[in-house]
Amino acid sequence: MSPAPTSLGKIAIEYFGIGGRAQPVYFLLEDAGISSYEKVEVNSTNREDYNGRKFDFAKYPFNQLPVVRLEGGPCLAQQDAILRYFSRVLGYTPTSFEDETIVDMLACSVEDLNRAYTASVYSDDHINQLTALCQITAPKILAQYEYLLSQSKGPKGTFIASEKPSFPEFTLLHIVSGLLILSPSTLKAFPLLSTWYEKMISRAGIASYLASGRKPTMLNGSANGQNKVCE
Repeated sequence: MSPAPTSLGKIAIEYFGIGGRAQPVYFLLEDAGISSYEKVEVNSTNREDYNGRKFDFAKYPFNQLPVVRLEGGPCLAQQDAILRYFSRVLGYTPTSFEDETIVDMLACSVEDLNRAYTASVYSDDHINQLTALCQITAPKILAQYEYLLSQSKGPKGTFIASEKPSFPEFTLLHIVSGLLILSPSTLKAFPLLSTWYEKMISRAGIASYLASGRKPTMLNGSANGQNKVCE
């Protein structure tokens, strides 16, 4: 097995002009102090060209976006695989096997929440679906993270598996940010998760990124997730 690389060259991220599944990748890189990555945007003017070339497996291994191209390195696809790669190279991976397992379990749970969130945003019945998400589905899942934070080896309410955020926590940051738009009281019943959120957005790299105006305005490809639906 070859060792993980210890540094990164030029990074190009191809995705749509929204946050979506690329946003956690942006968060992780920015948190690590890397803001010089190139964004290759697929939009209405070049979408047809992308649709024609996305079946080139050498360039789009799973015919999906985001895709990350590294100078002198592999072509990366699939959100969690991309996040895992960067977390290993940039030092976000826990040092113990047990903590790595916690991170893997967290990644699966966060993906479940992400799918529920995304399905509700894109639903034809989005008002009712988003309301149910905020009032029923999300609180049940967020309670799991509140418990994990109470069991964290770091200071309680800091990060879930160690003293640094793990890769799924950048996806969770994206989802929680979206939930807070839909329902500003989302974290009211979860004090540790609320502390976690404030610590995440206050980290130097992420705080600078949020203040820079470079974060995509649209969370997803639908405006349904951009407005408040309940308290």
